[in-house]
Amino acid sequence: MSRPPLRLTPTFAFAFVLAFTLALGACGPDSGATDRASAAAADSPASSPLSSTDADAVYAAVDGTPLPADFAHEPSAPHVAVDPRGRAAIVFVADDDPWVALSRTDGGWDDPVRLAGPGRVAWGTSWGPKVAFTGRGLVVTATCGEQAGSEDGDLYAWHSTHGGGWSEAARITDVDAAAREGMHAMAASPSGQVLCTWLDLRTDSTELWAARSSDGGATWSADALVYRSPDGSICECCPPAAGLDPRGGRPLLIFRNALGGARDLQVVLGLGEDWHTRPLGHEPWEITGCPVAGPDFALSPGGAWRSVYRVGMRLESVDHESLPFMLAEQGRWPRVAFGGDAFVYLWVDRDGQLVWRRETDAADVLSSLGEGHAPWLAGAAGGLGPVVAVWETAGEGAARLAVTTLVPRATEEHP
Repeated sequence: MSRPPLRLTPTFAFAFVLAFTLALGACGPDSGATDRASAAAADSPASSPLSSTDADAVYAAVDGTPLPADFAHEPSAPHVAVDPRGRAAIVFVADDDPWVALSRTDGGWDDPVRLAGPGRVAWGTSWGPKVAFTGRGLVVTATCGEQAGSEDGDLYAWHSTHGGGWSEAARITDVDAAAREGMHAMAASPSGQVLCTWLDLRTDSTELWAARSSDGGATWSADALVYRSPDGSICECCPPAAGLDPRGGRPLLIFRNALGGARDLQVVLGLGEDWHTRPLGHEPWEITGCPVAGPDFALSPGGAWRSVYRVGMRLESVDHESLPFMLAEQGRWPRVAFGGDAFVYLWVDRDGQLVWRRETDAADVLSSLGEGHAPWLAGAAGGLGPVVAVWETAGEGAARLAVTTLVPRATEEHP
């Protein structure tokens, strides 16, 4: 049965709701949380993606395609995560299901594992399933439905543990078809805390909602309203971004709003229990339609952060002190991660070339990865490298996905 949405003002939605449902210092799920995963918590023995014997292993850099040459499916919508030991995980969509590929210590890849979903996975260019390391294993989230992306669609999670296999899909959203837009973000911490936020359609307007897990994605809290626009809807087709402050696990969310004809970015910050929402700080972007241009951001071990986003065709970055600077006059799909001792930026330039640089490099010093689109970038918790990028190419089959290590694994944690 659907629950009515919480009646909170936009400014204090996070303060009242997520202070209880997303307070990640809690030792377990809230007593009133809805446990929709109890029947699915047992791991499936079908595959063993994480071995308990490799806890101290160090993984080599990756390069090329993460898929075997005989992979007989067409992969799309990749997303990447990496752990402090250098192990990379890539989730992608093929034949309407999510698949996961894991790197090996020698820089090669295990055969990808197909996760059984309750219906088709919703995805599009640069958005779809998400993957993260939790310290306990891996968690994957995706929107699935019989007509995913149109009339139905619910958000689900799969989790794995060290020495175990993959769980069945556990439902996150508690209102049917509320997550049918398919656009969401997910972040996890080494302690097993997981935060998921999505564009929600349980009312007549698009709102930002969230849920959390304190056990690596096995069980989930009740849904909580994060933000309701006073103008009716937030941006209807720009995916949000999510992160967890490594100093205490508190959430940080960024989403594109729709106020007064402008599609500007908003930050939801948690400082102690003083949750608040504020503009990101860039120039207004007045546009009639939805630009399908979600933000990305990354956190350093010390809690500093950088966000990257698009305003028109211009790519910009802003830091935690709201100081913006331009990445490129024209481009698409900006991404950012932290690795080694600096933030790393990646985007597709006006010529369709994937380019990247470290924040410590001169602005005109760019490295090219060749043609590509829909990239994602990931760094590891604790500030240890590597920084790994994944993207789609114009190839077919296994050659359609490409991955490479941009920044090698560090040997000491960054303060």
